[in-house]
Amino acid sequence: MPKLTVRGFTLVELLVVMSIVAILATLGMTIYSTVLKNSRDSKRQADLATHIQPALEQYFADQLYYPVLGTGSCPATPSVDDGKFRMGCALRNSGGTKTYSQSLPADPITSNYPPYQYVPSPADCNNPANCTSYCLYAKMENKTSLLAACADQTSGSVTYDFELTVP
Repeated sequence: MPKLTVRGFTLVELLVVMSIVAILATLGMTIYSTVLKNSRDSKRQADLATHIQPALEQYFADQLYYPVLGTGSCPATPSVDDGKFRMGCALRNSGGTKTYSQSLPADPITSNYPPYQYVPSPADCNNPANCTSYCLYAKMENKTSLLAACADQTSGSVTYDFELTVP
């Protein structure tokens, strides 16, 4: 009688292969998530250093002071309520005649993530002529502890991890 041979994998072999695939998939997703976080953090640092800070420095070079902090939405008419700093809005002089940035960038994660923070100084800086310095803050996803020149910044329940100040 001919011998019957069964070809295939045993249950143990299948379980080992599935375990290895699951471990590799978990590692891959973790690494991918970290790469995305680092990418967004790099964008935040670049936004502050290459977009917002140069606009503020050009504003200072022309006006001899930094803008005060604006609240609310972007002004509909450029000459109304300009000369104030609002994330996502254009940065213009107080008359609205010169634009320093068409649109200040917003955080890469716009929903449920804290925006960038601009703090003019000294603390009682409500008159533009008094604004002689500033600190820019961003909340990083990977903690970097790069706070140095400015005081630690906390806004509500948000503690910012990265800062830039006057160069």
